[in-house]
Amino acid sequence: MTVEQMAKLLASDDQRYLADGFVITENGKYAGLGTGENLVRAVTEVRIEAARYANPLTFLPGNIPISSHIARLVGNHAGFTRATWT
Repeated sequence: MTVEQMAKLLASDDQRYLADGFVITENGKYAGLGTGENLVRAVTEVRIEAARYANPLTFLPGNIPISSHIARLVGNHAGFTRATWT
């Protein structure tokens, strides 16, 4: 399962898998053991990283893509302006 798929277990009624722990694999090979606490931490990190690239409420670009785009425009000496709404 992916981290996001396992995150659904956090909301399920049957959380024994989280209490008992789980095996972590990478490319089909054993990588370690995980706990419910590890899973919560991993899900939080994935969501924070995703929020940097897109606002989770609006799905508009986040700070990182906006800053990268502005840096490219400035680096290429491209003209750009702020749009105004009426």
